[in-house]
Amino acid sequence: MIKPRLFRGFRDYPPEEMLPREKLIEHIKHIFHRYGFVPLETPAIEYVDVLLGKYGSEGEKLIYRLAYKDGNTLALRYDLTVPLARFYAMNYTHLPLPFRRYQIEKVWRAEHAQMTRGRFREFYQCDVDIVGAFPPLPDAELISLINDALSDIGFHRFIIKTSHRKFLPEFLRYAGIERPSELEVARVVDKLDRLGKEDVVIELEKLGLSARQIDKLFDILDISGEPDEVIDRLSSLLGERISGICGEMKRFFDMVSSFGVPKEKLVFDLSLMRGLDYYTGIVFEAYLPDFPDIGSLAGGGRYDNLVGLFMNRSVPATGTTIGVDRILTAMRRSEIVLKDEDVAKVFFALFDKGSVDYVLSIVSHLRREGIPVELAGKLCSLKENIQTAAKKNYRYLLIAGGDEKSKAVVAVRDLKTREQKEFTVSELVKWGKGLC
Repeated sequence: MIKPRLFRGFRDYPPEEMLPREKLIEHIKHIFHRYGFVPLETPAIEYVDVLLGKYGSEGEKLIYRLAYKDGNTLALRYDLTVPLARFYAMNYTHLPLPFRRYQIEKVWRAEHAQMTRGRFREFYQCDVDIVGAFPPLPDAELISLINDALSDIGFHRFIIKTSHRKFLPEFLRYAGIERPSELEVARVVDKLDRLGKEDVVIELEKLGLSARQIDKLFDILDISGEPDEVIDRLSSLLGERISGICGEMKRFFDMVSSFGVPKEKLVFDLSLMRGLDYYTGIVFEAYLPDFPDIGSLAGGGRYDNLVGLFMNRSVPATGTTIGVDRILTAMRRSEIVLKDEDVAKVFFALFDKGSVDYVLSIVSHLRREGIPVELAGKLCSLKENIQTAAKKNYRYLLIAGGDEKSKAVVAVRDLKTREQKEFTVSELVKWGKGLC
């Protein structure tokens, strides 16, 4: 006998988990459509050289390479952004500009699985990107989309952190840091929320930074306040060298405000770096202060050089990922349940052989009227039908035996209150539409 088992970090999705997952994905798709994005699908497998050089040394260790030829030819995709860049470079001549796409598919990462925190080796990503548009308008629009998505799901206490990757070279220059590389420092600083200042200082010391360099770096990273205040303090420390970046961030915050995103939802966090190599401009992350261990629910930024790696010219682009698994984990902890729209809400019993045709005709009629109904899978006793419906968490059981057939009615039993009432078929349709 083969022992049934799963590799750590991978999982099955039983119906009780798939139903809320599908509802969440449909909910997010509705928001993407509201913003004018169109769907895209790409293969799970990419050439290794397509993926390498975009995620940093730590990220590239997590790429699942396939045992094909020498093992350095094919790999499972790590994210959806690099495949988008590859797709755009192959198809840009007949794509609209800007190209606004969303993509909801699985990705794979060989990382340490933390399944209780919603972190898996195989998981869904919901990506939405705008290729071919310059900052800061599309970046501000993505902040609006994240705000709408999380608010519509039912989250009220969430924060969207924002910053700009081009600040980092100036921060390092101010602190007198020439080595290690900018990206090495960025990856350590990006852990500040997760590790805390003390552990980040230790990590920076391991990179060879002196106490004075670290202190000067934190002179900047510790700056907080309203966006205008942060910009003013940065300008006083770093001068004209950052005037262009500060101007872009000011326009960005003004546009975010014009989109109606509440001021209290935004934090200008200078320690936010986003660890992937390809980010070049405005970056952002959304998280829940009540559940910091879950990590970011959404995050992304501008990557103006990535598409150009596959072409002979630079193409501006920005995008965000919305983490389905982490959002589902947060929804469970917050006891948020999205409204059922297309899932069956009633269970139709099948217990009387002489009434089967009558039941089937009513089931068909209800479904054609847009009312989702699950029909019992076999003839069995009414008691067994009630037990099955209760086990599947149905509130209402429809009953049509010989007595109901003779009166051309259907009985509706409330399994919670145990009340029962008879309806004609037309009355049943009206009642059923009230549930949807």
